[in-house]
Amino acid sequence: LWGACDGGFTPRPLGPLHEIAAEAGGRLRDLYDVDGDRSDLFAEFTAVLDAGPGVTGVVVEDLHWADEASLDWLAYVARRVGRSHGLVIATYRDTEPGPDDLLGKMLGRIAGQGSTRRMSLPPLTLDGVRRLAARQDPEQIHSLTGGNPFLVSEVLAHAARDVPPSV
Repeated sequence: LWGACDGGFTPRPLGPLHEIAAEAGGRLRDLYDVDGDRSDLFAEFTAVLDAGPGVTGVVVEDLHWADEASLDWLAYVARRVGRSHGLVIATYRDTEPGPDDLLGKMLGRIAGQGSTRRMSLPPLTLDGVRRLAARQDPEQIHSLTGGNPFLVSEVLAHAARDVPPSV
């Protein structure tokens, strides 16, 4: 299951959960659609984690743009995911803290959960960029992007001498 936080000025409350509910369907979608009690909605999400025959994988992207309700939901999930058959992966850019550092506060609250792991991904090395760059100048790309994988992929996809606007 997949959901993402949007970087709008007025993000939809529980936006990533809305996307997940639409994909998962069933009672989770019904509870989201009726704008019911958040406790029921959150509990149903944890039930979805246990519903499949194997491990249910969930990806929530761009937490640096998360609204308060989405952070509350993820804190709820972090306290319970260790007892489920689910794996929740949440991504964020630590170079883009949200307003009032809400994300940092939530990460601090869940850090002590036994089922929570934080992984920092280092930038690509020059050798890593060289493997991806094919016919382009890896030294120039590495210098321009600092090895940031997203920026490297954008420069490589643009395949021109100018820096793409996304970088």
